[in-house]
Amino acid sequence: MYQYHCLNPIAEKGLGLFDEDYKKTEELEGTDAILVRSAKMHDMELPESVKVIARAGAGVNNIPVKDCAAALFAPSCPSMSEKSIPISVFIIEGISSCISLFR
Repeated sequence: MYQYHCLNPIAEKGLGLFDEDYKKTEELEGTDAILVRSAKMHDMELPESVKVIARAGAGVNNIPVKDCAAALFAPSCPSMSEKSIPISVFIIEGISSCISLFR
């Protein structure tokens, strides 16, 4: 089972695309994936368990890319928003593929 944490509100329509292998958690510690829209992450301390940061939005300006491991998968979805489908099948498959590389 993979755990994900949402830093911003993410529409259930998008989160509903995750299957039973994914569990939403309120804690960052131990999470495998972080879903973010606009939250500024530069001052955050990321747990070593984080393997994926997926942004529902354009670019990665709010993600501390330089501080992240080289293997971190940080896709962005420019046309997504919390009021539309914030996670595409591409993101979900990418998260699964990336996390499985580190298990």
